[in-house]
Amino acid sequence: MLDAVNVSHGAVALGIGMLVGLERERKKGRNEDHAAAGLRTFAITALLGYVSMLLAGPVLVGVASLSLVLMLCMHYRKHADKDPEVTSEIALLLVLTLGALSLDEPELATAVGVVLTVLLALRRELHHFVLQQLSEEELRDGLMLLTVALVVLPLTPDRFMGPYGALNPRTICTLVVLLMTVGALGHIAMRLVGPRYGLPLSAIASGFASGTATIALLAHEARRQVTAVRPLAAAAVLSNLASIAQFALVLGIVDRYDAIPPAGQPQVSAQVP
Repeated sequence: MLDAVNVSHGAVALGIGMLVGLERERKKGRNEDHAAAGLRTFAITALLGYVSMLLAGPVLVGVASLSLVLMLCMHYRKHADKDPEVTSEIALLLVLTLGALSLDEPELATAVGVVLTVLLALRRELHHFVLQQLSEEELRDGLMLLTVALVVLPLTPDRFMGPYGALNPRTICTLVVLLMTVGALGHIAMRLVGPRYGLPLSAIASGFASGTATIALLAHEARRQVTAVRPLAAAAVLSNLASIAQFALVLGIVDRYDAIPPAGQPQVSAQVP
């Protein structure tokens, strides 16, 4: 049972626990988090999940998870008046799961562990972004885009219907998501680098995806912002140039492929008498 593979996967589980534990330990040192879990607790919890999965599989992992949940509930009930947050407790339970996952999927467990550590470390930045930088309108538009892309689009039927079978709801919904994504990317670019550089960059990038969708969105913005008609028109031209460059690249690749005859077929060349 104990071989090089199991030892390496156990090291992955230990590394995940120590990585998350280091971040939590720094929070405790700065008195930003009064949770009892620190470096040693997270490392031991990850090893507990790994050893449980190695010895008895999901059954023992479930027992260990239930026991950990009961201990976390007791700790939370005792310290709820001092530290009402449950971030460290949830992270500890996730580390237990990642330790068990390291036995069969160490790459996935490592990736999730890194993402978890980043989310924990960027607490101040994320709170500042949500409370200070993100407006109500941007939040509403972002939620609408995610709803259409992740909920409505997968449920849309992918078949032709309507007069002469010319309408495909999935294609129409995909175009709508594309238009909304183009607008979101343009808005993000303008927020990051300003309208002088953000608008041209977003138009060029969106032109590679769909020049038609980009121009339609820019025309809609031109009706809303009459004073910005000239920059929006210039952005539309740039999106067309990006689409033309994309077509030229595709045609060049296709033409080069057609110029090479298949294997075994003699190459025919024109001879001038």
